[in-house]
Amino acid sequence: MGCCSGIGRFLLFALNISTFLIGLAFIIVGVVYLVGVAELTDKLDEISSLFEVIPILLIVVGCIVFLISFFGCCGAWRRNSCMLLTYATILIIILLLQIALAIYAFVKVNNPEDWQTELSQALREVFNTGGDPVDFIQETLQCCGFVETPATIPASCCPSGEVGCTNPFQEVCDIAFRDFVSDSMNIIAIVAISLAAIEFIGSIIAVCVARKRDEWV
Repeated sequence: MGCCSGIGRFLLFALNISTFLIGLAFIIVGVVYLVGVAELTDKLDEISSLFEVIPILLIVVGCIVFLISFFGCCGAWRRNSCMLLTYATILIIILLLQIALAIYAFVKVNNPEDWQTELSQALREVFNTGGDPVDFIQETLQCCGFVETPATIPASCCPSGEVGCTNPFQEVCDIAFRDFVSDSMNIIAIVAISLAAIEFIGSIIAVCVARKRDEWV
């Protein structure tokens, strides 16, 4: 048996089982996170989508990775060169899309003027309205006030949850929310690049195994 056929098939199984589990984990985490922030849709209005984008992305990526991994495992198990070559082609297409997504995310992070002004305006409107959305933002991001700490410290600004505490969160929410969005974009870029690297390796192995199918025993 050729080295590429035997070892390659084993590596393809291992790679797809790993990505299969990663995809499943993404789906579970995304669903749990999405359910947790679903109640914010009506409360946060303009900026609610910023809380939803990561879990939705995780679910979508998880489903794609899950299905592709399953397809790759079937191709390797059935020793079907057509399935393996189709699998490799799909991986390359997804790989290119993920690279584009990663580049987009990095460009956005490195050009904050494109989105920070609009984000700050939306957040200012939320703080001007007040109420539950402000409390949620302050509790979740552990920040206090829009651009400065308010004279009267609300419970949502306090680690202890008590009104008028003497040790409120130090960071203002305008900066905390910008950091949250920036970190989210970095996460998207890193995940996209990491999966792209795995998929690149998988596509090479799949093509190698498909070309050596006649050597399987």
